[in-house]
Parts: sequence; structure tokens; C-alpha cells
Amino acid sequence: TSLPTTIDIVFLSPPWGGMTYEKVGKHGYDLKCIKIDAGNGTTRDGEFLLQRVGVASGHKTVGYFLPRNVNGTLFARSALKAGFSGPVVLEQNVVNGKLKTVTSYLGLDSE
Repeated sequence: TSLPTTIDIVFLSPPWGGMTYEKVGKHGYDLKCIKIDAGNGTTRDGEFLLQRVGVASGHKTVGYFLPRNVNGTLFARSALKAGFSGPVVLEQNVVNGKLKTVTSYLGLDSE
């Protein structure tokens, strides 16, 4: 099969750091808390990932699945640094009355 000529949305769900993510982001989780093995003994963070996806997608719509303790202000700063403009939507995902995760949507004004 062939790939589509356009991409409508990119959805990111990188690892948050395992069972200790609440301790890592105790004062507000940000994208720099996400550590991704890039090979050769190097790591990249979630902010780097967002920057790369922004460039690759032309800053079109990106969904980013995040832990419940994400710091919205720091996330918005990372989005601006990555070149996104327009609104930063943070959707709280609640199960049985408890906040479980947050999904962010960026680039919604680019369509």
C-alpha cells in the first residue's frame, strides 16, 4: 500500500517515565521530563520531539497525549518554541470522575 499524500493529524504518545512520572514532574510535568532513547547513548526529550514533528507536519494539527500533572503553561511555551501558533487546547480525560490524562491539540487554526 502507499502512504497518503497529505497527513491530517499527527498523534504523539511518548513514554512519560514509567511509574515515577508523578515524582519526576512533581511541580508540574513538562515535555523536558520525557526522555526518549535516540540511540548511541543519547536521549531526546518531548520538547525536541514536538519541534521535529512540527517541522515535519508543517505545523498542522498535532495531538499530544500527556500525563495528568502536565504544566499547561510550560507545555504552551514548548509549543511556541516549536513554531506552533494559535490555540493550545488541553482536553482533560476523566474516567469515573477522576482525571487520568490530558490530550493537547495544536495547530488547529492551520486548516
